[in-house]
Amino acid sequence: MPAALCDFRRRHQVRISLRVGAGGDLAGQVRERALDVAFLGLPTTAEPRGVAASELARARLVVAVAPDHRTTGSSASRS
Repeated sequence: MPAALCDFRRRHQVRISLRVGAGGDLAGQVRERALDVAFLGLPTTAEPRGVAASELARARLVVAVAPDHRTTGSSASRS
């Protein structure tokens, strides 16, 4: 994604700034024209309202935690 954004910026001579936010909030900012575009991570069944949306990719999401984190189920995390 970074390389694609850099190439797009260079070819179209536009300014790109990145923001982080909840999908609904970012879609709302697009709807209100505060943002031109937003990349959202949404469930496949979700469709943002009031904006045009196109699926770019599907990916498996993973979480990274410390080996002894309570969510790993290891006995070391229970002490």
